[in-house]
Amino acid sequence: MIDDDIKTIIGEPFWTLPWWSQTDETSVEIHQIVENALDGAFGNVVVPQPPHLEDPRVIDLSVRPVESERGDLVSIIVEGVDITERVDLDRDIRQSEKLHRVTLNNMTDTVLITNEAGEYTYVCPNVHFIFGYTADEIHEQETIDDLLGKNLFDRDELAKEGVLKNIETTAIDKAGREHTLLVNVREVSIQGGTLLFSCRDITKRKQREEALATLHETTRDFLYAGTHQEIAQHIVDDTPGVLDLDASAVYLFDADTNVLQTRRKLDSNAGIKRAASNPTYRRRNPSELQFRRRRGTVFR
Repeated sequence: MIDDDIKTIIGEPFWTLPWWSQTDETSVEIHQIVENALDGAFGNVVVPQPPHLEDPRVIDLSVRPVESERGDLVSIIVEGVDITERVDLDRDIRQSEKLHRVTLNNMTDTVLITNEAGEYTYVCPNVHFIFGYTADEIHEQETIDDLLGKNLFDRDELAKEGVLKNIETTAIDKAGREHTLLVNVREVSIQGGTLLFSCRDITKRKQREEALATLHETTRDFLYAGTHQEIAQHIVDDTPGVLDLDASAVYLFDADTNVLQTRRKLDSNAGIKRAASNPTYRRRNPSELQFRRRRGTVFR
């Protein structure tokens, strides 16, 4: 560790040796543990070599007293262990963990891990992106059934396949908003957790798909509309499903009289009744009437 002739340092105070005399702070620390050992106490300190060296090492230096059978101090033993590789590994792990936390905090997919009873063993820090809850608030919930609903998947099928992908479900966030999710479920064995759920929010995509389907249906309805009144009726019926509005209206401007006439108007209450009776909505799904309240008034 040093280039000096070993004979030249015999008799010198241990804390002044070239191995750790580069900084006053290191010399003081080593001096202190030597004094402690002389008083009969064990001591240790981690000593890094200066970074400007070609191959700087990190030494775990320990000092322990040696006593005679009568309890008198005979000598002290100094042991140095090269822990450079361990220190480098610890640093790399910390950096990896930091990168992992940053990644999890900024990714949009949420990862949840539970045991077989559905109790959480891990909650991704970014859970608030979808559900609006903090990780601690999720942990306070009894099981994942409260978040994603019961009977999300078949446990026997998961045991057979190992992973189930793209399970579509809906969930309600902390503010009461509904989200459409794609959930992947896989079997794992991580710190007491056996089931890993990854959730992707596809609410916007789902809304765009429904809006596009509504536009196609409106276009087909226009082909059979015989009057301006019928065209206006189709527009106000389908507008909430495309533009996410609480109300809509169609006006006819008479340029000769400079008058703006209301042709059709859809408000909150009338719209729901009209949607229920309109075959356009029933055509989207014969088994389910495709409209819903949003903020108490809007439907799709």
